[in-house]
Amino acid sequence: MKLAATNGRCAVPAGKLARSYTPGGSKSSIAGCQLPIGPKLPHANRPDSLVPNRLAKATSLYLRQHADNPVDWYEWGEEAFAAARSQNKPIFLSVGYSACHWCHVMAHESFEDPALASQLNADFISIKVDREERPDVDSIYMNAVVALSGQGGWPMSVFLKPGGEPFYGGTYFPPQSRYGMPSFSHLLEQIADAWRERREDVDSSAGQLVERLNQFESLGGVELPEDLAMRAATAICAGFDYENGGWGDQPKFPMAMTIDFLLGRFAQAGDRPALETALRSLDRMALGGIFDHLGGGFHRYSVDAVWLVPHFEKMLYDNAQLSGCYLHAWQLTGNQRYLDVARRTFDYVLSEMRGPQGWFYAAQDADSEGVEGKYYLWDLDEVQQLLGDDAKAVCSYFDVTLGGNFEGRNILHEPSDPAPLASRLGISTGQLLAKVAAARETLLGARRSRIAPATDRKAVASWNALMLSSLAQAGAALDEPTYLEAARANAEFLLDQMSPDGKLVHSWAEGRAGKVGFLEDYAALGDALLTLYEADFEPRWFGLAQDLAEAILERFVDADGNLCDTATGQDDLIVRPRRREDNATPAGASLAARLMLRLWALTGREEWRERAEAAIPGLGETFIRHGTAFSMWLQSVLWLDGRAQQVAIAGEKDSAEVRALVEQVRANWRADRVLAVGGEDGPPLLDGREPINGRATAHVCRRFVCQQPVTDPGELRSQLRDETG
Repeated sequence: MKLAATNGRCAVPAGKLARSYTPGGSKSSIAGCQLPIGPKLPHANRPDSLVPNRLAKATSLYLRQHADNPVDWYEWGEEAFAAARSQNKPIFLSVGYSACHWCHVMAHESFEDPALASQLNADFISIKVDREERPDVDSIYMNAVVALSGQGGWPMSVFLKPGGEPFYGGTYFPPQSRYGMPSFSHLLEQIADAWRERREDVDSSAGQLVERLNQFESLGGVELPEDLAMRAATAICAGFDYENGGWGDQPKFPMAMTIDFLLGRFAQAGDRPALETALRSLDRMALGGIFDHLGGGFHRYSVDAVWLVPHFEKMLYDNAQLSGCYLHAWQLTGNQRYLDVARRTFDYVLSEMRGPQGWFYAAQDADSEGVEGKYYLWDLDEVQQLLGDDAKAVCSYFDVTLGGNFEGRNILHEPSDPAPLASRLGISTGQLLAKVAAARETLLGARRSRIAPATDRKAVASWNALMLSSLAQAGAALDEPTYLEAARANAEFLLDQMSPDGKLVHSWAEGRAGKVGFLEDYAALGDALLTLYEADFEPRWFGLAQDLAEAILERFVDADGNLCDTATGQDDLIVRPRRREDNATPAGASLAARLMLRLWALTGREEWRERAEAAIPGLGETFIRHGTAFSMWLQSVLWLDGRAQQVAIAGEKDSAEVRALVEQVRANWRADRVLAVGGEDGPPLLDGREPINGRATAHVCRRFVCQQPVTDPGELRSQLRDETG
């Protein structure tokens, strides 16, 4: 539908970019509208006292943040659609999340403005959705926005017919025309006029969009090339920014799944360019401002090409995945720098992002006191007053200057090699690093006295499972009980509080579980429980992972055998979404494929392999052309080329002999390996395997064809290394 004097294409604020994949093989693109970074939020022009709207009772923090808006908001559901039908009004759908800076900007500029609210209330039924609670709704309508404009982002603003069919949309709209975008008020006038006077255009646009949405969900099947993993890794490395690390120009996203695929490719096949590419990104991110050099953990993305200036929100899913990448890099290289970053990220999550019952919080906001990044920025004189005689060395280390590197203030980063810097300062490298370590504690203490960004304390099942998996791996690899106990506690929380009536739900907040669970939740938790089994060898976790995989086959497969994001019977959507692209988090289907392949390796049950292979081929050569957008799928592909390892260790799991053998396995990290330990109460991979002469015995296999059993840790180490390449 065309609107006069509007430009809905430029609609992604502050470098907030979305990667889009168009069925049929068109190029995956990144496009964005560059707006000023991190403006101060304007004071709301609104009455002193307002009666809270319907959102006051929502479980979502993001929705409750809009409870005092003069907009007559509805939550997603039949009540809103019934109102639209009975009043013959179009729907204004606004989708965002609590840590989204530009979502807050639009809320202050528009949704708190009584005049704009009156306009919305008169001509529209307004629905507010938290994308972290309803990723299905977000996915469908983001596809619509991408189809309309070629780009997407949040806040997302979409106009729907009363039946939910979209006919126009964009992202952020300003209160006055700027950045090449129409004012929100003018846009509302045009949409309302089209609804009243040009309904045929609205219907035509909606019909075309719904047809396009069905194309998004229908991907034809092709065969996988035999050398897919090698070709995909080669293409990914060819598109790499070797000078700065990462992919693309600006902004830059961490791309944790891509990095982990490259690490897995090296561990499997000795692919040296894949390793160098992955490590270069990890190095540059760890030195840049995207990493919090005081408190640990990573911000969402960098708005520049050099990882200096981040978008300051912190998301659980980024830190869950990146902590695993740095752990794996340490396991492959022995470089303590990677382990340090991994530990600081794990410790940040456990100290700042963990609830009292063991769940992990969703996000920390980018803003404090209405300013993006204010909590994390420093002035030179402040640092000098806090550090005294050590200030010169520490300011040189973190590049703190009078002019600053961000709007007159300083983002801490590490631009210099410590050894040459120490030499210039006339001290040893050890002395410099000791000063920096002490300064970190001092500066962190001072920072904690500031007004902190808000934390969204809801639990998202799939994100919690990603964190659970990384913590379980760290607990096992480092023999760190704190990490392993945190993983176990999180598993118990997800299986108890977030599984009412035996069905996993996507979100939980303030003691209330959500209403629906998605494929990504079942697949992520199943995959994480297998990882937890491989950390402590408790058969219970393996059994529960199998149960979740069985539930996927029962509830998330359509009549044609396709994996779907929503469960059978969920009927509040205009299409049944089938996300295939791995974005900031893995697609549910790609995680499900990996879960099933791991189960196949542990059980020998061919149905698991067949189901996984059926899910994968629909994208074929797209994996090679756009590998960074399908990196969890590529991790699954590593399991299919015949080199994946199965290791079974027969013996008492807590015995010294078993521990010595397990230590060798963990010292040789592979992404495409399963490990079963114990007796016949464990996975079927252990069936028929007994200790030899009473000694713990290891069996190293490929596709269930095994090498000679060994009892000596050194011989096991040799077999594991011989299996690489």
